[in-house]
Amino acid sequence: MIACHKSSGPVSNPAFPNQIGDHWVYKYSPSGSPAADTGTVQVDIIGQTTLPDGETAKIWVTKYSNDPNPTDDTSLVVESASTVTVYFNNICPTCTNKMPAEWKTYHFPLQVSNEWSYGDNYLDTTKVLNELSLQVPAGNFPNTFQLSKTVGYVVNSFTQDTIFITPGVGITEYLQREYSLGPFPGNGLWELASYQLK
Repeated sequence: MIACHKSSGPVSNPAFPNQIGDHWVYKYSPSGSPAADTGTVQVDIIGQTTLPDGETAKIWVTKYSNDPNPTDDTSLVVESASTVTVYFNNICPTCTNKMPAEWKTYHFPLQVSNEWSYGDNYLDTTKVLNELSLQVPAGNFPNTFQLSKTVGYVVNSFTQDTIFITPGVGITEYLQREYSLGPFPGNGLWELASYQLK
């Protein structure tokens, strides 16, 4: 994403799993409290596609067990050796800018105090706050990084996420607080319960 020349093919990032067949299941609490009534969130990488700029993106599908109107939430993930970018699956063939909207970006290797911004998206800033050992239902994960992602208020829209990433495993805990004229699907606490990586 930030290099001057595109590679001839996708570059693997061992710190952030992104292979077809990767599968994560999270214990989910919409209230954000582990003691509250919970459901599950299931995340699967089901295939790949080519974005309008020529990059290869993996297709991630997220399913919420307690969604009264179940729909698959799909995102597109592009990786390089140093960057992982997550896009909304909103490619518009008739739009001037045919690329999907960027949702999240991670820069590797993760290091405490690193931060980056996406300037076109209303002061969208991600910071690496801490390195710690994290206990979730799937087990104990040392060398986990705590990140914050914030987006400033814009007409009742904002983001205040806390994301825990364990290199080689992926997102191990996620407190999602995202609003755009209403809450996003998945707002609440996600705790990794099980995973299978290819």
